[in-house]
Amino acid sequence: MNLSVAGRRGQTTLRLQGRDVQRRKDVSESFPVLVDAPQGRKIVDGAPGERRRWFDGLIIACFQNMGIYYERYLRAVMQRGRLLRRRVSSDELDIWEAQIVKYGQPIVQAREKMVTMLNELLEQESPLTEDPLIISVTMPDYDQQAWLSRLKEKRSEDLRGGGLRFGPHCDVVNIHFQQREIRSAGSRGQQKLAAIAIKMAECGLWTRYRKLIPVLLLDDCLEALDRTRQLRLLKRLQASSAQVLMTA
Repeated sequence: MNLSVAGRRGQTTLRLQGRDVQRRKDVSESFPVLVDAPQGRKIVDGAPGERRRWFDGLIIACFQNMGIYYERYLRAVMQRGRLLRRRVSSDELDIWEAQIVKYGQPIVQAREKMVTMLNELLEQESPLTEDPLIISVTMPDYDQQAWLSRLKEKRSEDLRGGGLRFGPHCDVVNIHFQQREIRSAGSRGQQKLAAIAIKMAECGLWTRYRKLIPVLLLDDCLEALDRTRQLRLLKRLQASSAQVLMTA
């Protein structure tokens, strides 16, 4: 595929396969690029919100129509918050809380499926990471009736707290290495290899679900690795079906 980028006087133009691109989304869906860079999204050692956004973005990329569920779920969460601040009737709140549960449950199911698939792919990356990475999502039991009851019971508390603190938008994505959270327990070299192993797993998902092989951009990818790990990483990249652009 051929992608060209040109800029002039503050305007950027993109062309994909010789055609002008109007939306950046069209590029990401047809020409996927996975990045591991110090200035990029910090999946391994970043804040929980960064990891959750990465995880949900992967779900949206792989599972058809999931973007709609996320959009409608978040809209219902925001509408409930606005109505609480306006102190409207209980009936109006019931409607939006039902929407939260309706669109939230498919998100929970998709996350469970994604966790299983990612862990299967990360198991295959054990020769790179030495020990397998394990991804999990810390979340409560989202039983439909219990979820609705919790939303109704906690209205006053959520109003005082400034927003809803229960639901998929608050769940925590964990990455474990040697039975410990890699963000705090892993060395810099282990975290570097873990980040690249996750990108390899992402490649596998893109190939499986979108029939596309992403381009890998790896910035400073040998940093913090001893020679043995550097050679192991280069061997793994050489075996990848993706086009790899790297700096070191």
